[in-house]
Amino acid sequence: MTVVARGVGRRWGEREVLAGVDLEVAPGEVVGVVGPNGGGKSTLLLVLAGLVRPTAGAVTVDGVPAADLVGTGAVGLITAEPGLYPLLTGWENLRFFAGLHGATAIDAAAAAVLAELRVEPALMDARVATWSSGTRQKVSLARALLLGPRVLLLDEPTSHLDPVAARQLHQVVRARADAGAAVVVVTHDLHAAEHVCDRVVGLDRRVVGERAGRRAVPPASPLLALFPAAEEAGAPAAEVATALRPGWARVLHVARREWREQGRQPAMLAALAVLYAVVAGLVGFGVLALDRVQGQALGMDLVTRLLAVAPSALAVRALGGFAFLAFTQLLGVVAVGGGHALLHDRQCGTLVFLLLAPLRRVELLTGKVLGVLGWPLLLYAAIDGVATVGLALVPISRAAPELTASSAGFWVAFGLGAPAWAGLLGAVGTML
Repeated sequence: MTVVARGVGRRWGEREVLAGVDLEVAPGEVVGVVGPNGGGKSTLLLVLAGLVRPTAGAVTVDGVPAADLVGTGAVGLITAEPGLYPLLTGWENLRFFAGLHGATAIDAAAAAVLAELRVEPALMDARVATWSSGTRQKVSLARALLLGPRVLLLDEPTSHLDPVAARQLHQVVRARADAGAAVVVVTHDLHAAEHVCDRVVGLDRRVVGERAGRRAVPPASPLLALFPAAEEAGAPAAEVATALRPGWARVLHVARREWREQGRQPAMLAALAVLYAVVAGLVGFGVLALDRVQGQALGMDLVTRLLAVAPSALAVRALGGFAFLAFTQLLGVVAVGGGHALLHDRQCGTLVFLLLAPLRRVELLTGKVLGVLGWPLLLYAAIDGVATVGLALVPISRAAPELTASSAGFWVAFGLGAPAWAGLLGAVGTML
């Protein structure tokens, strides 16, 4: 695939990041992009990937607008951040991102790519949070290579890598180019850019110059003898078959990942459990008090008529208590927890790769909401059910001997103010 940028410009607010950039990358070619910090190199990669629309000019890949290729797997990208979920293992990360493209049987191909990059197999069963930054960088590149993209966009791929790993990566990049991929590499390593790239372009908001490269892996330094010997990169692994999944399957795929990651945050779950227990007790106490003062079950008349049972029935109290509280509490969890989940993706650098997948925005948001609701709903159902049944078994004369309607109402209102506490405490627990 040939990547062509013509007159590309991009502004972030009033700041012009790119201005009239012209660039063409042919299949089998490695083009390096060098320049000062803030020169627009990373932004250019996002524009070439179709994730950021230029404010001027256009980018095409084989004549097709770059934005139309988002979600097809034709473009492989690594960014300055590895973009991996820290509480998931390496295999779970690769399977999740491949699964967004409908790829399921990836283990053999992934193992071949990981072997090329010299990733220790045992590390893939450990959580990403326990890895070194170099291992994260390698697995991020493995994700970019896994689906056999025809365009590779690499933002400082050798950052955090030791010299042997960097040399191995140069071989892998050349092997992919020799197999027909168009490769753009943003780097500050001028020595590597000169040797690995066919051409090197200088960028400082606009193209300021171009030089020919040497198209050869840099000569080995004698100091490499101090490192374990590296094997030569082999042939690229077989491509992984992909298939477009239905929207509901993509939603559940995102939700399951959220559920799995939340389940590995015991501090957050403990904070939510304590909060829900306090809230259920406060509101249940207030409802029973109003029951005593007013002589009827608060908010349960409709349920009573539907079930045709007396308001004092235990089943009605349990069902009514849950319905009375669940809606308001879970709204708070969705609002704060869903926003926090997206912020977490942005901080981890994973949001870019979610947007690069065949995942519509509404599917991403729906999956996040369902995932965020999972554990809170389970905890709430269990705790509120126990609290409601427990309070229903307590004689009202003992539970609220001296309460008036106004004071009982205060306890109900006080408990219903908890959605904000739930979201705040859940967010704090997540960060512990």
